[in-house]
Amino acid sequence: MPSRHAAAATAATTTSTPTSSTTTSAVQDRSFLRTANIGFIGNGLTPTNHLGIQWFLEHCWRDVQRQLPGVRMRLIGRPPGERTVKGVQVPCVKSEDPHCGWAWGTVYSGVEAENGIDELGYLSAEGLLEEVLSWRLMIVPVLRTTGVNTKILVALELGIPLVITPQAASPFDLPENETVVAFADQALDFVQQTVSVYTVSWLWTQMARASRQVTGCHDHHCHLLHCHRHLTSSPIPSAARSPARARV
Repeated sequence: MPSRHAAAATAATTTSTPTSSTTTSAVQDRSFLRTANIGFIGNGLTPTNHLGIQWFLEHCWRDVQRQLPGVRMRLIGRPPGERTVKGVQVPCVKSEDPHCGWAWGTVYSGVEAENGIDELGYLSAEGLLEEVLSWRLMIVPVLRTTGVNTKILVALELGIPLVITPQAASPFDLPENETVVAFADQALDFVQQTVSVYTVSWLWTQMARASRQVTGCHDHHCHLLHCHRHLTSSPIPSAARSPARARV
């Protein structure tokens, strides 16, 4: 879906935020055939996020691409290696810093785009919503967690099917029958779950519907705003903030 992706990639300069009614309408308009690609939301300066993506790229990505030709990995959030100097975010330079970007430490470092990996950086709240709603599914290959991962709440409330490790899901009381999320903690299982959710329309529809129901939250943009606050330096109104232990 090139038009959606182009819009999302340039949305970082947009300052408007989505309203609850706009978000609800966009969620209801989602369908299996209108979505594409695999996404992840997270601050790359948080080690558990980078290590999870590194594990997925090293152990799963090649097999996923082989079974899903043309699929792309869409990464939202500050990339590993980015610095803040006098309040200004300074991107790292991959030719100068070996720890730069989401793929550092893997064979894809420096050739991410050629291998279907798109580093989107941080987006406005509006751009974040548009991008996430275009995904077929979201992965959370986090191998250990230190609190509630807001990214999971965003996916559940927006009806984005999740392929997730039990460790990442541990702060949530999610059913174990895999009607809400697809669990996997081994590379082979993670690949199989990702491919199944991506290609089986009835499974995708069932998970999208069930995930929205399990949260019991109808104000979909509340956690979206909180997630956006962690990914950007833009201020988010205090009324939209969640407890301090929440992480992205």
